[in-house]
Amino acid sequence: MEYKLGVVGSPIEHSLSPEIHSIFAQQLNIKISYEKFLVKTGELSSFCDHFFDNPNALGLNVTLPLKKEALELEANRSNIVKKIYSANTIKKSNESLYLHSTDGQGLVNDLVEKGITIKDKKILILGAGGSAMSIIPAISGSNPSCIEIANRTEENAKKFIVQFGESVSLHEYKLEPEVIINCTSAGHDSSVPEFFKNLKISKDCILYDLSYGSPHKHTRNWFKKYSQYIYSGEGMLVEQAALSFEYWFGKKPTTKNIIKEIL
Repeated sequence: MEYKLGVVGSPIEHSLSPEIHSIFAQQLNIKISYEKFLVKTGELSSFCDHFFDNPNALGLNVTLPLKKEALELEANRSNIVKKIYSANTIKKSNESLYLHSTDGQGLVNDLVEKGITIKDKKILILGAGGSAMSIIPAISGSNPSCIEIANRTEENAKKFIVQFGESVSLHEYKLEPEVIINCTSAGHDSSVPEFFKNLKISKDCILYDLSYGSPHKHTRNWFKKYSQYIYSGEGMLVEQAALSFEYWFGKKPTTKNIIKEIL
């Protein structure tokens, strides 16, 4: 049997998911057909009705701007989806749909792979949108000494923090973070936000940017003025994909050397 899989979002041309999942399937000797589908805001429900009408359809990955819209589907939700109000993975089982998110654990797995410890570390998250929300439970579960949020607008950051209670606080630009995780779209428009320039960054600070490819270059070049420890998000992309694959098939593929194969 050849399982039907795919990734939905808009834009979608840049997605590396088909290449990644093809490698995973080869590792585990599973036959799949994995495609990219351009699905715009407001179209996810009708697309899923059609896609999962195929008896071989097993699952979808969901990317921007549809991760919150996925919650409008008539589907069961994992505990993590209930916490972060978004999903990046859909699975069909016994004629029912299930929603899950692998983003946060994918990030943590990549940090471990890179030898980056966040236990007892001062963590600063840049941005207060869906990307930040998706990773905070996993980061918090790794027992950092604190998690602070800095955002372009402080009002939005405060609203964001209310959802997580005492585990997250507002950054006051006094703390010198040990690990910075960039969840903003900085670099996508060839610039970095003004609030970045108020950060206190030591030479030993680690920057992990969820962006990769061209958008990451501007953030990297700015951060290089302060520290040499800079990582982009390709590893997280691969790790969260592996967790999605495991969610669908019950078998976790190896992620070692995948980035070298796809880039």
